[in-house]
Amino acid sequence: MTLSCEIPLDPGPEIDFEAIPNVPGVFLIWPREGAPYFGRTSLLRQRLIGPRYNNEWC
Repeated sequence: MTLSCEIPLDPGPEIDFEAIPNVPGVFLIWPREGAPYFGRTSLLRQRLIGPRYNNEWC
């Protein structure tokens, strides 16, 4: 497996989710408190932002 891109996101009020490709991928969510969450998905952007904010579901 080859890493095709790395998208570091700085915490803040605005995150540009359009910069995240909607392709198969893995992701790591590291909250301020608690254990990190490592996931795998077939549609990365959709998984991170959910169907309510994804125009592809409308």
